[in-house]
Amino acid sequence: MKRIGCYGIRFLDDKLQGIMDDELVIIALATGSGKTTISQIIARTNASRGVKVALFALESFVGETIEKEAWVYWKQVSREFGITFREWEINCSEDEKERAREEARKKFSNVKIVERTNDGYTLEKLKTDFEEAINEGCKIIILDHVDYFSNAEDMNDLKFTKKVMDTVRVLQDTYKVPVVAFSQFRKSNDKGIIIPPLEDLYGSSEKSKTATTVIIGARDYETNSCAGRYPTFLAIRKDRYGETSACRTAFDSRLNRYEDAYEPIRVNYWGNQVSEIKEE
Repeated sequence: MKRIGCYGIRFLDDKLQGIMDDELVIIALATGSGKTTISQIIARTNASRGVKVALFALESFVGETIEKEAWVYWKQVSREFGITFREWEINCSEDEKERAREEARKKFSNVKIVERTNDGYTLEKLKTDFEEAINEGCKIIILDHVDYFSNAEDMNDLKFTKKVMDTVRVLQDTYKVPVVAFSQFRKSNDKGIIIPPLEDLYGSSEKSKTATTVIIGARDYETNSCAGRYPTFLAIRKDRYGETSACRTAFDSRLNRYEDAYEPIRVNYWGNQVSEIKEE
């Protein structure tokens, strides 16, 4: 086992000691809760430390990753945190946008970005692009996310999820490179869930069975948000080396990063009970 990179999120790096060479990690968050943000944090953090990363941004169309990073950079510089991406695209001057794009390109200069086209993105394309990324020296592969592959054979969802995970695992094993893959949750009617369990992963049995590590994030609605600070739960739900733990932390949208401070917590198996860990 060899450490290749890090998550760029203090809690995860403290507990997991970084991203190891033989890992297939699944990170799952609810829609709109920051899957893409975390994928980019991992990509940027490792790239800045000299580790070349391939970011398969499958929720984004060609050029969109840099464009949205430029928008984030512009908000930080201008302190106009309330401006939406649409407002920025329409109202910001082209000169300002281009300067922001240039800064965004610098942040991703050591990242190979793969985005989908209007035709979608197939598993066969993944195999080709994966090999190309390895040949270009990429040491970490990020898939954002595994539920965005085109189902060209029109298989049922569970069979296709199995095929996706089998394909990713074979590629990870063949090229001996860590893969961090993002996932969505199944729709649930259980309003009592605080931090979703493994069973709530879309195609859960295949994903949790195939992955070496499963990390789940959820918005912390018990703690009030303020001034761009969004309280968040992070939970390591599965780790083959035995680490299972959870915490309360927060995402700072102004700095576009998770806070270093975190509070360890306990969460039960089904995710409907959370309690503090009292110091002895």
